[in-house]
Amino acid sequence: RVGKDQVDPRRVFCLTMQPEYLQRLRMTRLRRELKKQIGQQQGQSIYATLDYVQKDVQKAKDLCLTYGFTEIDVTGRAME
Repeated sequence: RVGKDQVDPRRVFCLTMQPEYLQRLRMTRLRRELKKQIGQQQGQSIYATLDYVQKDVQKAKDLCLTYGFTEIDVTGRAME
């Protein structure tokens, strides 16, 4: 495991996107996973709620600011 002091912040890029867009992606992913689990116990998930997604995106932005990483907004871009 590499410590934060051993990483050159110029070599780290945080890919972020607008929370509403990320929520749509997560909803799609969650529906796909639930289809695979038909017949199994399905619990509630906060993974795709807008509040949870907004907090995740904010955490990523905070990391960028704290460590001097470059943030790139990839909203609407295909990432493969």
